[in-house]
Amino acid sequence: MATPSYFDGVIYMPQDNKVYAIDAQTGKARWKYEHKLPEDWGGQFADFMAGKHRGLALHGDYVYLLSNDAKLHAIDMKTGKAKWVKSFEGFHAPRDHAKAKDSTGYLCTVGPMAVPGTIILPMNGTDFSGRPGYVLGVDPDTGNLEWKANMIPGPGEVGYDTWPEGSQEHGGAGPWIIGSYDPDLELYFTGTANAYEWNPKNRGGGKMDNLGAASIVAVNTETGKVAWRFGAVPGHYLDFDVPQTAILIKLNGKTVIGQPNQTGFIHYLDAKTGKFLEADKFADKVNWTTGIDSSGRPMNVIGLPEEGGAKVEVWPGLLGTVNMYPNAYNPKTGLFYSSASDYGMMYGIEPVKVISNVRQLGASWDNINGPEIDQAWNPATGKEAWRIQRDKPGYAGGILTTAGNLTVFTTQGGAVPSRRCDHRQGHLWHGAGDCREIWAQHIHGQWQADDCPGGRRPAGRRP
Repeated sequence: MATPSYFDGVIYMPQDNKVYAIDAQTGKARWKYEHKLPEDWGGQFADFMAGKHRGLALHGDYVYLLSNDAKLHAIDMKTGKAKWVKSFEGFHAPRDHAKAKDSTGYLCTVGPMAVPGTIILPMNGTDFSGRPGYVLGVDPDTGNLEWKANMIPGPGEVGYDTWPEGSQEHGGAGPWIIGSYDPDLELYFTGTANAYEWNPKNRGGGKMDNLGAASIVAVNTETGKVAWRFGAVPGHYLDFDVPQTAILIKLNGKTVIGQPNQTGFIHYLDAKTGKFLEADKFADKVNWTTGIDSSGRPMNVIGLPEEGGAKVEVWPGLLGTVNMYPNAYNPKTGLFYSSASDYGMMYGIEPVKVISNVRQLGASWDNINGPEIDQAWNPATGKEAWRIQRDKPGYAGGILTTAGNLTVFTTQGGAVPSRRCDHRQGHLWHGAGDCREIWAQHIHGQWQADDCPGGRRPAGRRP
């Protein structure tokens, strides 16, 4: 279940290409909106991804859903009826291999974001075919496309020459987790997916940077122009993408992007310029690189496995030290709170096969499971503040941190702990279900923390 949105006494939740409006006080459904995927829906990983969403956008009197087939729905908050449903030229959904000669396409699990005057739409086609990633800006009243920002540099842009000519067409680099927005800079920040295919032989063999993939990208929301791109894993071949939300923090008096990501590092960048500032290693075990140099480049990267040869042991694994579950930052304590895990992998490179114009990954892996680690990190000192390490593998769900000095999250085993933000003491709640999102809402003068167990109605808990 995605993180729901709350407005004026109503909770709005996306699931399975549906939107539910729930009365926050009574728990009763007000309406349900449903969208059906096309009959020829399918392709690589499509069935696995179908039904997953990472949020909604609220703007004016409408709820905005980005459905899995890359369509934007403007839904009336009061009635649950769609004002319009828009598709965008060049962004069709992936198709069933048995029904199409070309099964490539864009499959969206990410949520839209509302900024002044614009609905932001991240478009991802990476592991479904390698279609290049974009961020779209759409008029919230009409659904008309205002601008389109390419994650992979185009001709004349810095970094275009970091790709072999023509490889960008199937280069991936899609944004698939909701980004962040700075209203003063008018910039939208997003992390991007891996370069495609995972086997790098068609995109420089690991010797070209492939800027825009496994990168943090800033887009001007007024013009749609990319302000800057920072490549966190140049030319990578280990499926280390960095899609995690880039969190805006104050550090040494500057507005800084801080991003805990799959690589085992937290990258810090100047939010205005994208200049690399520093990186903290927050993973327990990292062997894919010996560290990050002063320019932000990984040093002494582990060698490319031989195609068809033996797998190599890599830490962290492609599931990452952190993965899709949202991190949090508390400006009062100055700490990051991360849903982390100590995963490794055995990783190998394989030949790239093409089916219905879909280039397959060209890689395989086996996970090395490690424990769930719920972690607080101090960016000012570059050191861990505290952790709660569990005896089972997995991740906590998304983390909520409050001005009242609490962190609240769910565990892989179904507990719902709350901890004081500055140390490990605190009350432990128990819930049902696996890792899921926590959010807060203000109802009748009280703050309430809620979570959505899979397949159940929201369960409210007052902090």
